Amino acid sequence: MPPITVNISAPRTKIKKLPELKCAKLRNALPVPVAALCLSANKGWQDDMRARREIFHIGRIWLWQAALILIAALLVSGPLQAQQQLPAESLSIETSSGKRLFKVEIARTIQQHAVGLMWRTEMAPDHGMLFDMGKARNITMWMKNTPLSLDILFIMRDGRVVSIATDTTPFSTEHILSGAKVNAVLELLGGTAQRLGIAPGDVVRHSLFGSQP
Repeated sequence: MPPITVNISAPRTKIKKLPELKCAKLRNALPVPVAALCLSANKGWQDDMRARREIFHIGRIWLWQAALILIAALLVSGPLQAQQQLPAESLSIETSSGKRLFKVEIARTIQQHAVGLMWRTEMAPDHGMLFDMGKARNITMWMKNTPLSLDILFIMRDGRVVSIATDTTPFSTEHILSGAKVNAVLELLGGTAQRLGIAPGDVVRHSLFGSQP
């Protein structure tokens, strides 16, 4: 997260001392930055800029805490149902026994990656989901909230299949590793690789890999 920058350009004003009882009530009722202003006033500081710096420092800490809480909430929360079906495109896999054709949904955004096939209870045998992961890197997948057993293919930028995790366990949180730096992941129904003879070294044809099915 980039640092949070606040520009204080208010004119210099003398901070008046507030009655102690009123200030105590304000400190209990107002957000941290405002309560800090009340506290600063009761200290009777004569240097306005020193008081402002103190308020700014406490306010910045308060903003960071609020941002961290928001990020944590976004990370642990998630949709309670499957995402709407994404647009499907044609894809083929060239195997030693011939070309295999599929219709796959394309997951391109971070949110689409995070949900994937979660909560999907059915999928046609010739369908799947292709994850565009962008720059090549080591990928870790899991089966959390996924009731379907899947075959997970890890694919290089040239379309070559590097590794396959077959017949994954539904709802498992065990990490599934790519084993190498890859650019894309293809999820098919569990058992598809064995049924169609798909293996590492086969080539996936799709516009993502600069080729046509």
